[in-house]
Amino acid sequence: MPLTHWTPGKVLQSLTAVPVKAMKHWVDENLGTTLTAKRATTYKEFAKSFG
Repeated sequence: MPLTHWTPGKVLQSLTAVPVKAMKHWVDENLGTTLTAKRATTYKEFAKSFG
């Protein structure tokens, strides 16, 4: 059961209510680095080694 009925207007209002800097800070503190980002970093380091 959803907490609210989401409409395009509510989504837009929610996305514009929070500054990007605050959102990025929350993501860094609560989610951390994604597996995809870790893989990309590892691949870049590997590719440098074999240049």
